[in-house]
Formats: sequence, structure tokens, C-alpha cells
Amino acid sequence: MRASRTTTILCGVGILLAVLFYLRPSNSKSVVPSGASVIPPPTGSQAEVQLGPFSFSQTDDGVPSVEITARQGRVFEKTQRADIKGVAATIRSQRGWMLKLVGDTGIFDMTTQDFSLTSSEPVRIQSNDGYTMRVAALTWLNDSGTIVATGPVLLHSPQVEIQGQALEVVVDAQEVTVSGDVEARIN
Repeated sequence: MRASRTTTILCGVGILLAVLFYLRPSNSKSVVPSGASVIPPPTGSQAEVQLGPFSFSQTDDGVPSVEITARQGRVFEKTQRADIKGVAATIRSQRGWMLKLVGDTGIFDMTTQDFSLTSSEPVRIQSNDGYTMRVAALTWLNDSGTIVATGPVLLHSPQVEIQGQALEVVVDAQEVTVSGDVEARIN
């Protein structure tokens, strides 16, 4: 989709090289989550690499477009996935629109760079133009640059509050769609 996209994975101080040498592409094809389904957790109870802080950064023409940090990460080489905890992510559009996402736990797909977030409290999405969105769980689909979520959705700004059952955010187009039993209240 973006030919100039450069992807860098930084996986903790002191173990970056070990992780990069240890993790190699698998021959199996990864399945991209459909709709708002959460990426399935890695299989097997033993992670190949246990990390303290986890960090991922993706750039477009030298400008960060997706950044993920987590307090803790466990990498599963066989499935090319990481189980991450204490997650904060920042997604930027090419025109400077920025979304900050916060969740308790997540799954990061190292092949597709898709990720999912869940939380005991709703996952929070905060935009730099004053909108706050809250969802039970979300999935970032990297190839399409889209955030999707199903279940209760609350979009709030000083001017409006919208509730619904599904959310789709197309980041580069700066489009937010709330659907399914939508109720809106203008403040």
C-alpha cells in the first residue's frame, strides 16, 4: 500500500539484536482479522522471548505513522505474534491527524503489523482534534490503515455524543463511522 513505508521493531534495551536474529519469517501465512474480531492469542503457553518493555515503530517517509509501547511483551516466534500488556499506541495520518490508544492488553502480529487491544475498562481512543472514543476492544488493520471495533461504542466531543454498536476509523481519510443502533446527542 505504501511503498515508502519503513518498519522498525525495537524490542527492549540490550536484547534487540537477539530478538531480530531469533525471529525469522515463517512459511505459514498469517490470517488478517476480519471486522472487529480480536487477533487470536498466541498458541502454546511458553513464549520464546520474554521482554520487559516492548516497542514498535513504523514510519512513512521518515515520519512515525504507528508507534506502540507496552510495559511487557512475550514473543511467540512460531506464530509471529507478541502478547503485550500495558499498551499505549499512537497512529498518525499523512495529514497530521493523531490518535492515541490505551488498553490493558493486546496482541501484535509481527507479520502484518496488525494489533488488537482490550481492557478491563473501555479501550480509549483520543484524537488531537478533541474527540474521545471508547470501545470494549479494537483491532488495527495495518494494510488498510483502519481501526475497527464491535460492541458498545461511545464517541464524545464538547459538541456531540454518539453511541452505537460498531466503530470504523479510516485514519488517512480522517473518517470516523459509528453504526448499529446509533443515538446522537448534540451538546
